[in-house]
Amino acid sequence: MTKPVDHAYFEQLLMKAVDGVLSAKESALFQQHLAECEACRAEYVDFVAIKESTNALSQRVLLDRQIEPRPMGGVVLVATALMLLAFLTMAGMALHRLWLEDALPPVFWLGLGFALLSVAMFAFIAVRSRVRGLRRDPYQDIEQ
Repeated sequence: MTKPVDHAYFEQLLMKAVDGVLSAKESALFQQHLAECEACRAEYVDFVAIKESTNALSQRVLLDRQIEPRPMGGVVLVATALMLLAFLTMAGMALHRLWLEDALPPVFWLGLGFALLSVAMFAFIAVRSRVRGLRRDPYQDIEQ
């Protein structure tokens, strides 16, 4: 091989080395070339530094996303309103029970239904956020 072809080959190996996907044979050739070529050695050091920086940035983006999740808008509002309605209904049932001392009124079952519905909605929100987070490309936030 001529010198320009060699450098083109070693530039490909450089990218594979930065990503950590060199075979044993390629790694030996690449290390030998780095020992002989100062320009490729400097470029390799630069690319490794860039890779470490982008890895750190992507980890920071993922941590920020976990700390400050995106709001779900209307679903959260409806679930919160249902939870409040459930608690008010249950409080009304408790007062009714204290005054009349009879069997559980239908309003109790209505309140229980609202409470269960709101818990189910909050569970749905949590599962949906988790699934979206698993399928999400972390670099999409950076591109925006």
